[in-house]
Amino acid sequence: MNIKWKALIVASLVGLLMGCGSKEGGKVEGGASPTEPPIPSLTVDGVAVPYIGGGFSWTTEHGTSMTDAAPVREGLEKVKAAKAAPGAVLNITFSYPPQKLIVLQSEGEGGAIQVPVEQDAITLPSEAGVYMIELNAEWKEGHASYGTKIEITEPSTDKMGKPGEVIDMHGNVENIELLDSFIAGDLEQLRITHYTIEGDPIYHDLTASQEGIALRYDTTEDKFGTPKVYNYSCGRLDRSETDTSLTYTLKNCTGEYKDIVVLDIDYDLTKQDYFAFELQYGVGEKNIIDTIQGRLVKDLQSGEVTEVSDFKLGPDQMQAIYKQLKLSNFLGEKKLSNACNKDPHVSYQLQVKINGGARDFSWSECDDSRHGAQMTKIAGEMIALTTSTDLYKRLPDTKGAHD
Repeated sequence: MNIKWKALIVASLVGLLMGCGSKEGGKVEGGASPTEPPIPSLTVDGVAVPYIGGGFSWTTEHGTSMTDAAPVREGLEKVKAAKAAPGAVLNITFSYPPQKLIVLQSEGEGGAIQVPVEQDAITLPSEAGVYMIELNAEWKEGHASYGTKIEITEPSTDKMGKPGEVIDMHGNVENIELLDSFIAGDLEQLRITHYTIEGDPIYHDLTASQEGIALRYDTTEDKFGTPKVYNYSCGRLDRSETDTSLTYTLKNCTGEYKDIVVLDIDYDLTKQDYFAFELQYGVGEKNIIDTIQGRLVKDLQSGEVTEVSDFKLGPDQMQAIYKQLKLSNFLGEKKLSNACNKDPHVSYQLQVKINGGARDFSWSECDDSRHGAQMTKIAGEMIALTTSTDLYKRLPDTKGAHD
């Protein structure tokens, strides 16, 4: 075993190794390849996060070295978890960037899921718990694995705010529909909570009256900002929607700022490196729309299916689907159900891949919860865009019906 890596693993297992220390393992000088796998820097809110090194294989002109280390997940069982706020960002950097980085997340005895890596960072879970994070990095010289354990701690009740508030967790927004209800006059008061990169809340409290809208902008819980409460009187709340963004702005406000943006959501698909999905749906989930493999399967409802293998949706169609997913906060937690008292019934399986991560969803037509209705609407959009294509229209008609 490489001596440096053996020391790294042992030190990590007793919780002594910090990811952003003075070590410079794998540092590249003058453009040359490093002689061993680089050591990552892991940080949350600017604070170094402990990690362990797992197995690796590395080949240079001097030969090949490799470890017989235990699996990362097994090693992490003995490591003390670092603490982080719900939805905090874990930054991942290497002095010698990998060509490919896959991040897996697991909790307890559950299986691991792949999470998206965006701009050398991942968004940590919004639910309290202890999570194991495994990094699998690949270079032309070889590959290496690393791991860390993070405990997501539940913020206090006052930080979570009132039930039904709009939550903006680094661009992933929950309960966005409440803003439309406020504009329509169905709500007189609304709180919009934005969480900083450090996990501190900043509040926009809106109160409607006959005179207009009063805004209370509260930064008193932002530990890294200027704690203060600002009050503004504004005329109205405007909603501006394009194919790539949605913005809510208070107009005609008193004071220095006449227009105040209270929420801005960007869903420009061109800013993502990769986006694709596979939807299985229908009775028995025999219909398949697969932009990952370029496959389209139609259930003829006669015991037969027809399939084509050169299917794809256009950029505008994919943009429309990504928009719906983003506005539903698809990277957030979804509570879905497969239970259904109908026979037969329609069920859905959806996998969404974005950059280096993937999310999987499963539910039935009987799930009329808020999240179930959201996902059924998104599936309907995917199906409508697909069935409108010339390729789908050339497929054979259905020959029967499900009993």
